[in-house]
Amino acid sequence: QLRRELGRFLAIGETPSAWDSTDVTRVDDIIRRGVRRFYFPEPSLLGDTALVGHNWSFIIDDLSVSLSSGQTYHPLPTNFIRMVEKPTISGGDYPLEEVTERDFRNLLNIGDGQGTPQYYTVKRTTPSSSDLGYKLGLYPAPRAGLTLEGQYVFDPPEPSQTQDPVVTQYHSETMISGVLATADEVMNYETQSEGRHLERFK
Repeated sequence: QLRRELGRFLAIGETPSAWDSTDVTRVDDIIRRGVRRFYFPEPSLLGDTALVGHNWSFIIDDLSVSLSSGQTYHPLPTNFIRMVEKPTISGGDYPLEEVTERDFRNLLNIGDGQGTPQYYTVKRTTPSSSDLGYKLGLYPAPRAGLTLEGQYVFDPPEPSQTQDPVVTQYHSETMISGVLATADEVMNYETQSEGRHLERFK
């Protein structure tokens, strides 16, 4: 459906098998960009304050990490993007407090005793040529038998001819608008004008 919609908008026809290789590449690029725009909307402004972009429920997953005793950093899922609210320790009374990586290092300089973690930070692992992962720092380092629980936004699979975007039927029209808004930008790149689909998506 996305491909047919773009075919109509770009005036290249509604039959993808009839497109030339340049049109196929252009449509695939627009779909990927448009779907990403939908998944991760730009932060909105309230006065002078930037609000965090929306977290769609269908790209949120539960997080459960069995903590190793005395270990400061723990690996996060390979498709991790960001935390949703603050995680908790199973059986604990309060959520953990997020700190910057610099403040986390300062905490480690105070001492690396073990106990029930109270602070956390998310740190990038050393990227390889193929992927980029994240790990979770906890202070104090956990004692044995603890589990961290929470939720996180995961990186959805790239849409393709064999992989549908991850979206509920309720929000599918908004995703289509996001893709067509991206097509609007591509078509109006030189004039920097906003087409009707970009206005509609906003």
